[in-house]
Amino acid sequence: MRLFYLIVIMLLVFLNTLYPQSKNDTLKMNNGDRLIGEVKSMQRGILIFSTKYGDSDFDIEWDEIEEISTENYFFVTLIKGKHYYGWLRSSDSLISILSRDSTIIITYPSKIVDIIPINKGFKYRFNAEIDLGFGLAKSNNLRRITASGRVGYKSENWLTYISGNILSSVQDDADPIKRAEADLVLKYVIYNDWYLIPSASFLSSTEQQLNSRWNIMLGVGNYLIRSNTAYWGLTVGFNRNVEDYYDENTDRYSWEGYLGTELNLFDIGDLKLFTKAVAYPSLSEAGRWRFDGELNLKYELPLGFYVKIEFIMNYDNRPVEGAGDVDYVSTLGFGWEWDVD
Repeated sequence: MRLFYLIVIMLLVFLNTLYPQSKNDTLKMNNGDRLIGEVKSMQRGILIFSTKYGDSDFDIEWDEIEEISTENYFFVTLIKGKHYYGWLRSSDSLISILSRDSTIIITYPSKIVDIIPINKGFKYRFNAEIDLGFGLAKSNNLRRITASGRVGYKSENWLTYISGNILSSVQDDADPIKRAEADLVLKYVIYNDWYLIPSASFLSSTEQQLNSRWNIMLGVGNYLIRSNTAYWGLTVGFNRNVEDYYDENTDRYSWEGYLGTELNLFDIGDLKLFTKAVAYPSLSEAGRWRFDGELNLKYELPLGFYVKIEFIMNYDNRPVEGAGDVDYVSTLGFGWEWDVD
């Protein structure tokens, strides 16, 4: 019986970790409305709020909130990457972050970038999205399919995500066109807006006659701009480039430096814009350099759905014989985004 009670207690503790009980948080909106419920998170200018009288969570623009008071404990990130733990209280258009025995800091709401609950299980910090695109044409019996997806996780000091996209195009009297790309990225905050960024990427492309290209990268980055409406960052580091071509006699193994930048605008109405560019000057092949670019424009629809326009390009100034120096794909897709809040 003692063993039985011990197992029951351990099970209850485990369930409480996954589904912890929350206290009430309070919001006062600019129009005077007052909401009582639970702040799930605030990221990219959107606060996720849950109430007992609603079947689904509310997505609330951060700048529409006049006052906030929380009974739950949060990890709060400010502009310039400063981090604090505490409760939130509003007063005279300012927000105080409170510890158990004192006020930690008083700041403007516009300077708060992220709010993450720390009394939640790890599953509440995931987000994911998936989208599909199709193309059909009577000419040459063209059939084209594109698909992409992303799964991310964010904690107090680091975030990671894995993403990928594929393209398959088949038509009569022509060779099939296939392209697949995937990325695994980890960002670990080392000081304020500085972070380490180990990552790995994969590319397979018929246009560039690549069975596979693996990039194993290690770099350091800095957010030049980071707010609840946008971020812009720069990264620099080294890359191990391993290329397996259709002709095994042309396989390459090289070391490269890299310099990258990415810009994310996520508070322009229902639009979101993400763009990324990375240059790879070779350190072991004199005169060779490569470039990867991405542009992603997303229009948000109700219930987490969205329409997306995406353009991805890869350039190599010294391709192998018979391969193109430029490979690109443009996509119009329909997708769904999921946040586990």
